[in-house]
Amino acid sequence: MGTSRSSEQLHGLVALLRPLNCAMAAAAVLLAGYIATEQNLLDYLKATEGWIAALIVLFVVAAGNALNDLYDIEVDRVAHPTRPLTSGVLRPATAQLVAGAGFGAGFLLSFLLNLPSILTVTAAVALLLGYERTFKRQGFSGNVAISGLTGALFIFGGVAVAGVERTWVLALLAGLSTLGREIVKDIEDLAGDRGRRATLPTKLGARGAGWVASTAFLLAVVLSPFPALLSELTWWLFLPAVALADGMFIYAAFAHFRSPTRGQWLAKVGMILALFAFLVGRI
Repeated sequence: MGTSRSSEQLHGLVALLRPLNCAMAAAAVLLAGYIATEQNLLDYLKATEGWIAALIVLFVVAAGNALNDLYDIEVDRVAHPTRPLTSGVLRPATAQLVAGAGFGAGFLLSFLLNLPSILTVTAAVALLLGYERTFKRQGFSGNVAISGLTGALFIFGGVAVAGVERTWVLALLAGLSTLGREIVKDIEDLAGDRGRRATLPTKLGARGAGWVASTAFLLAVVLSPFPALLSELTWWLFLPAVALADGMFIYAAFAHFRSPTRGQWLAKVGMILALFAFLVGRI
């Protein structure tokens, strides 16, 4: 019985932390650091700064995931009754401990880098807390907060290796595409939204909010060639690769009017292709 309970709790802890999300965020920071530095790939992977930055993000994102489930526990009793906290597999006190430990570890590790890294981690944790406490229930400001946190991954990857001037455009592109996707997700959830009255779809209607989302996607497309001019990317490799991502964003900008679910899926694929384009352009 005890072994079964321990196994259940271990699976619950994995579900709470969402390790795939953590790994994707850490990979984005590693990529941003590689784009920001002048080192070749082998030398970059031998250096410690990028790995420390990725480890910090692993801790902070895991803590944010635990915090998210803590703040959503009452809603999840109805919407997601099988999640670790609502099912009783884990206690709220455990999630509080995990969140505190993750934020603390990330903050302490940032002192191994530089002052801009410490400030970026501090700001990101503050924004995460603000999102859970306030912005999430305010709809559009929550969309902006999530977009800012996504962009912050690329800012952090740059500041960790003292090369943020090469990653701020990437941060802006990630933020715009995320903003569009978050708005489309709110359109998808419009019928079931009860506690969030300030979402763009509730204010502007699904179509009005849809045009805001499309504008964000298309702005990302317009800005996408600029990184080839502002960083050490190989333009003849980067531009064809980023054109694939742009195609997805353009498609998403119009497809979501007929199917928000398909639109936000296309945007997610576009974001993955954009990361691939930066990797190809930097090699």
